[in-house]
Amino acid sequence: MIGHFAASDRENYGDLLYSVIIRKMLESRGSGEKLLFYAFLDGPAPGDAGYEVRCIREVIDAETALVSSLIIGGGDILRTDTATLASHYKYTYRKRLGYPVLQWIGEKYLKRPTVTEKFLQRYMNYDAPGSFLLDAVKFPGVGSVHFCSCGCPLDFAPDERSRVRDVLEHAAYLSVRDRRSRDKLLAAGVTREIHTVPDLIMTLSDYYDPATEKRKGRDILRSFGVDTGRRVLCFQCMPHAGEPMDQIVSQLNRYRQRAGAEIVLLPLGYCHSDDRYLKRLSRASGGAFRYVGVRSIFDMLSVIASCDLFLGTSMHGNITALSFGIPHLFGPIRVDKAEGFLDMAGLPADLKLASWAEFNDKADMIDTLEHGYFAGKAASAKQAVHAAFDLLHASLRTTERE
Repeated sequence: MIGHFAASDRENYGDLLYSVIIRKMLESRGSGEKLLFYAFLDGPAPGDAGYEVRCIREVIDAETALVSSLIIGGGDILRTDTATLASHYKYTYRKRLGYPVLQWIGEKYLKRPTVTEKFLQRYMNYDAPGSFLLDAVKFPGVGSVHFCSCGCPLDFAPDERSRVRDVLEHAAYLSVRDRRSRDKLLAAGVTREIHTVPDLIMTLSDYYDPATEKRKGRDILRSFGVDTGRRVLCFQCMPHAGEPMDQIVSQLNRYRQRAGAEIVLLPLGYCHSDDRYLKRLSRASGGAFRYVGVRSIFDMLSVIASCDLFLGTSMHGNITALSFGIPHLFGPIRVDKAEGFLDMAGLPADLKLASWAEFNDKADMIDTLEHGYFAGKAASAKQAVHAAFDLLHASLRTTERE
């Protein structure tokens, strides 16, 4: 059996897609091995993703191998800030515990452990430099470890580097999704081969037919009152937009009026409160922008595949658009994974906005690109991803024989 360990227990579009695509990529290569999905919180994967999640503590606490191989990735998981990762589960775990008001009262007035502290102690309290940095030597339950399509968002502190290096040197396979991540691993002293290729989600349109998804997406949009006879801009943003909301409203309204476009607001990260922010944005627009609050990751995929232009801070929203050959712009975001994605896809760095005020000018710039520009970039990126996954598959087969 093969296990896949990722943040697939949170209602976040990109994290949930990894398990779906890894399964499809293995099946397309004739793998007959059973695939088990692991995260911290067990139960059905959110977003109608269609798979059951098991708790990673099963394999961490096991004394013998429960899986022959464990694929870890993708996402920004090569990191050591465990408390920060635990804080990402605050709302999800509070709901799991029940009685959220009593929990809040206990934290605020009775000095009881916070939800984050409880989560960290229950699920992340094991001897590893980071929550996803598992060493097959130290944890016999995981079999061999294969890191796939991972991001490294932060530099490692000098006193952390040796432990991180040891984990990655012991891995059977290691691929990262951008050169910036690779450089951080090299700075930590990693000497083994590091495959550097675009994000795994680039292959999405190989498994979901573009024409079918476009039709489905248009049906979804019409059910929300969107006039699909007009140009459709799909917009997503997290609450950390960094600029006053009225600037975003102004830019989107200007585009709506001059392009005769419909503005669709699509939440991709419910765990990051995208939905709350975009509902506020819809109200601020006076209802001119359509909030499309689908919860299924496959509906989200279809909506993006049916739009004419995507603008968002979500990396996987942008990657989905590129996979389907759709023009897209990265919203301003203070992390370097956006630049890393654009670099690996062979796209110009100025497809990322420095501020929302640039949007209409950048939209005009996109219109000057030749027909099929994004589809061509997608084809090259997908080819690189498949070549790297072939190496991962070969590594997994070697593990099976052993």
